[in-house]
Amino acid sequence: MTYFPYFRGKQFELIAVRESAAILAKNQFVPIIEPVRSDPAALRRAVLAMSEANGHVCVIINPAFGQRSSKAGTLSDLLGLPEHEIGPRVIAGVLATEYMDIAGVRNLLTSCENRDVMVIHDGFSQGRSLADLAPGFPNWKTDVFIEETAGRLYRRHFMSAPHAPQRRRVLIEDGFDRKRNRDYSGVSPFTELNVVYSDLGMDGFGDFLTVGNHYSDGGGPAYAVAIHLTFVSRDHEDSLFLEHFVSDSNDTPADPGGKFAQALEKLVACISDEPARFVETTAINEFKELYRRQHYPGLGYVKKLSMIHHMETVAASLNRSIP
Repeated sequence: MTYFPYFRGKQFELIAVRESAAILAKNQFVPIIEPVRSDPAALRRAVLAMSEANGHVCVIINPAFGQRSSKAGTLSDLLGLPEHEIGPRVIAGVLATEYMDIAGVRNLLTSCENRDVMVIHDGFSQGRSLADLAPGFPNWKTDVFIEETAGRLYRRHFMSAPHAPQRRRVLIEDGFDRKRNRDYSGVSPFTELNVVYSDLGMDGFGDFLTVGNHYSDGGGPAYAVAIHLTFVSRDHEDSLFLEHFVSDSNDTPADPGGKFAQALEKLVACISDEPARFVETTAINEFKELYRRQHYPGLGYVKKLSMIHHMETVAASLNRSIP
């Protein structure tokens, strides 16, 4: 278990997990899903796809965003399944945020006593007290640190705490520089964690893929369409970079299909000119097919393809199968 992609559980994200389940499981990647929708159907399909592929998946039981953010639930509530039908590879995620106290985290850990637990550290302030709880919860198997909100002083409590060697340690970084679509251009660095995570004392790494850590329930009209594609930079010791393909007609929100065609034409031209830059993923092949058909599938679909390409590129980079 090396790579832990973090999803907020919108529809296109859950479809990306479902369609990538075989690749995620084969590479022992563990998707972390923070459910933000009250309807369990799409979440259940994604989780069952991971289980059927014999892969692990983490579902956060106390999401901080979206329609389920008001109170914690159980995996059974979140998935709409009885507990005995939820496979053992489904991990309960406990999100430790700045708005929680030690008693609240303890209660959540206690509620998950019959299942492996992953604690996601995202702004919680009582690091020493939380680390002291660990010996009492042997099913607490993984610590995930959000880099922006769980700094080195906080993390050190969990690096040397009792039984820490028996728990996996994962660092998640938001490498996506969020801007207006029209403001993207060229190439930007994404992360070097894929290369240096073990040097930082971590057993794995993660990211928020090509959508970033920012969450909003909806979005305004798109004045520009941007397609973000991940690649491994040989010039930067195999760290990950993004190339941004942006439409040209960006003065009004009209004609999103035409804007997508402009961005897609740039993407296909780049692949043709520099075929070794990008891993030939299933998403790349689908982008080519969309270009051939001159079809606009909607912005959510485009984001899904970008995320699938990202996960397959990470897999190829860790397997050293990049040309």
